[in-house]
Amino acid sequence: WLKSSVGRTLPDAHRSMAARGKNKLIAYVEQIGKRVEALEASDDPPTGEAFQHIVESVVNSVRRLCAGAPAELRQGLRSALEEAGCLDGAKPNPDTTLDQLSAGIKAIAELIGEPEDAGEEEVEAPRPFRPTKSSAGEAERPDVDVTAGDETDSLAEVVKRLWEMEQPYRLVPGKDIELCLQGKADWDPLSADGRSVVDRATEPLFQNVKTAKFDELTHAYLALLDNYKRESDKRETATPEEKREMDRFLDLMDDTPHMRYVHNVLVKWDLAPKKIRDFMANVYDAWFTNYYGGTSSGFEHVFVGEEKKNREGRSEIIGLHNWLQFFREEQRGNINYLGWAKRGADDGLMISVKFAWQDDDPEVEVKTVSTFLVGTSIAFEFALATLIFFGGKDGDKPWVKIGPHDVAIQLWKNRDRMGEHVRSVYID
Repeated sequence: WLKSSVGRTLPDAHRSMAARGKNKLIAYVEQIGKRVEALEASDDPPTGEAFQHIVESVVNSVRRLCAGAPAELRQGLRSALEEAGCLDGAKPNPDTTLDQLSAGIKAIAELIGEPEDAGEEEVEAPRPFRPTKSSAGEAERPDVDVTAGDETDSLAEVVKRLWEMEQPYRLVPGKDIELCLQGKADWDPLSADGRSVVDRATEPLFQNVKTAKFDELTHAYLALLDNYKRESDKRETATPEEKREMDRFLDLMDDTPHMRYVHNVLVKWDLAPKKIRDFMANVYDAWFTNYYGGTSSGFEHVFVGEEKKNREGRSEIIGLHNWLQFFREEQRGNINYLGWAKRGADDGLMISVKFAWQDDDPEVEVKTVSTFLVGTSIAFEFALATLIFFGGKDGDKPWVKIGPHDVAIQLWKNRDRMGEHVRSVYID
């Protein structure tokens, strides 16, 4: 894993990234191994389609996490799964048994060996934390103390401190972002015109964004957004390149003070493992595991957006709670901003909008109302949503302050026999 394809020792920076990749796979296999052991000890182990979804999820996750490994190791992992009976050719074996899945996981664990030194503190992030430079070439961001202190007595105080860390990272509405709100949309979901496509805004919402200030993490996030099928009834697959993009995004998230601080908070609350590699394996599992028969994941719903049929059989948009995705799709001519539902505060930090999201079919799909922050970094939004997920219960709706604004954050979880995953996290 830590050698290049021609056998040369990797440079320290690349070696560290390779070690992180290996360690994430090890942490995931350890985590899944424990869950499979629990299923084996259960009086009611999953069978049929429910169990097949588990096999598919495990196999696909192993594939994604080893995408950056040498070809020889990837072939070895594939052979281990085949010999255990978890693969039928290149696909998950629909006849895999629980014993075979357990054997496959143990074979993988033996093959990849022990964790490597990734050149980082395992228990706690460096103090102070030194952020990476942005790609814009502006002054270096300040070092950050990511230690979890007395503020952890209150979720609101934790979010307040997370927001303080965010200040050097965000784009400021009115300075870095210019919005054009225009008219109020016909947005009431209980009214007859709630789903109409009457356009109360002839201009795009985002008139100008200083994209030169987008950092490496932002570009890594944007690279993920076209990796998903929009229709919620279509199974998701990932190419080797898409798997590498996912891995890169999580590696860069791991390097942010936002995520290191959230990890330390959750450790203090006894809701996360102390080792950062184990925590990031949990983060991967919570956000990127496909459920509903492999058709959806928390990341896709919250940050990308989906299309589904409503009770009347009409297609509608669900999810898409991020300004960067809205801006990207608007720039591409796919999103038609129909007007604002709630203008938000004068500082432009938050807005509720109605929009139509076009694709290659003749039907026009509408999101009646979507609320999102404006200008916040993906580091802040992903870390905040991760904090809410691991720190809360399904259906929770805590009130916190983001800047001067009181906001409620709605949490919904999807739970199956392999654990809990993000169904949705959004500002309401």
